[in-house]
Amino acid sequence: MTLRGFLKIRRPIFFLLIIAFVATFFFQSQYRFVSDIDDKLLEDPIQTEILNPQKIEFEKEGIQYSLTPLYDYEINGLIVNKAKYDAWYSINDTDTVFTTDLCMIWGSNVESGVYKSPKLAFTQDIRFCFYNWWGEDLEVDVNEVSNNHLVIDNEEIDETVQDLTEGDQIQVIGKLVNVDISEIGTTNLSSWKTSTDREDSYGGACEVIYVEKINMLKQGNPILKMIHELSFYGIIFLILFEIVYSFIESRRILEKTDRLGRRI
Repeated sequence: MTLRGFLKIRRPIFFLLIIAFVATFFFQSQYRFVSDIDDKLLEDPIQTEILNPQKIEFEKEGIQYSLTPLYDYEINGLIVNKAKYDAWYSINDTDTVFTTDLCMIWGSNVESGVYKSPKLAFTQDIRFCFYNWWGEDLEVDVNEVSNNHLVIDNEEIDETVQDLTEGDQIQVIGKLVNVDISEIGTTNLSSWKTSTDREDSYGGACEVIYVEKINMLKQGNPILKMIHELSFYGIIFLILFEIVYSFIESRRILEKTDRLGRRI
């Protein structure tokens, strides 16, 4: 394609890229679009008791953590909701360093495809994962849904978690822990007790996981994510092109005007 031809279509392309960017922004993290389920998601979480637990202690941003491991733990699941409790949306000061909850499903909930129903919804708020359905009797196994509080003391793992989106299929390996939290230099304590039973519910039913490793089993909606990323870079390229082209054209017009002025 010649430069002249590109100049004629650059603006329609720009608007198409804007539409693609906005559309994929909303749909790239849609777990209902996921169909290719990894076999690991059909397995129950693996929980092995730790016979001689050693406390895990670390400090982060003025907060002291003291973790008591109860079980080695591995869970494979489809992320149906992700909540980030940080400085902008936190319940208390400790949330700013204990930031991410993942609501995940596995087993019959993924094998049956029930999660694709528009009449089933998962939401998260105030450290809970809520699920509800309406209009029909859906076969949802509530024992194969969990809200996971992630305790992370590793920058690389933290970056991996921040990049996760709904629709991703992941493997989380770590330990189920009870957590005592205090601000450095104070005796003020708050505590988090982990669930150790997949069949419990309501307050105290969430798993508190000290994360040692996270593996991406299958990324959710990879084509939509690729289109989203390419459209973003395409928009940036066209904006920069327009700036450079406008500058060059302005210089050309000024030089042409200057030559005409000299002739007159």
